[in-house]
Amino acid sequence: METLRSICTLRRYSAGQSIADAGEEPGFVGCVQTGVLRMQKTLQDGRQHIVGLLVEGDMFGRVLGGPLDVAIEAATDAEVCAFRRAPFEALLAQSPELDRLVLLSILHELDRARDWLIILGSPRVRERLAGFLLVLCTRFATVDHLLRTSNGALDVKVPINRTDLAHLLGTRPESISRAFHALADTGCITIRKPDLIGIQDLEALATEAGEDEMMGRATLKTLLTSLQTRVS
Repeated sequence: METLRSICTLRRYSAGQSIADAGEEPGFVGCVQTGVLRMQKTLQDGRQHIVGLLVEGDMFGRVLGGPLDVAIEAATDAEVCAFRRAPFEALLAQSPELDRLVLLSILHELDRARDWLIILGSPRVRERLAGFLLVLCTRFATVDHLLRTSNGALDVKVPINRTDLAHLLGTRPESISRAFHALADTGCITIRKPDLIGIQDLEALATEAGEDEMMGRATLKTLLTSLQTRVS
């Protein structure tokens, strides 16, 4: 930990600020401290597509070399611990604990990538949005400030704006707005604010998202028990 502190610099970014470009080989390995980063890819026709999000505790920057295949930008105001690459890689070779943490970070990112594939495979925007909200309640449940309880109910904060969410889910902001209201009409959610959603019926939300594909009933049951304990 002392060595990590000695090679770390805390960097602050404003929403929309570029952190690293695709094809670049940054001289640091980053770990998100606060805020949300977006991984963005530019298509051949110039269109940009968000392919994933990085939240508190996530790492980025290819360890042991190699250029980035996506651009990294701040989706919100963010703080990043930037570890100088050369000493970080040297420490990685000496520390099994650090090596394990990096491996777990990669595995978590792969798990989330599988979730995004399933979500984007849904034909309807409403299903994709339900899947995204479910991911916020599962994969991102440990991120500070995203889940909160209020008067015995569970609220989830959407950490990105509607434009970024539309890019992430492969649609338009207007379609995202309609999908939110469609889910509200079914009783799955309540729209408290544009970025604050009350989860009224998690099981119904999981059904909308195709929870059998995303997580399975056993996992959903465990999640429901955990969240109900948290709410109570």
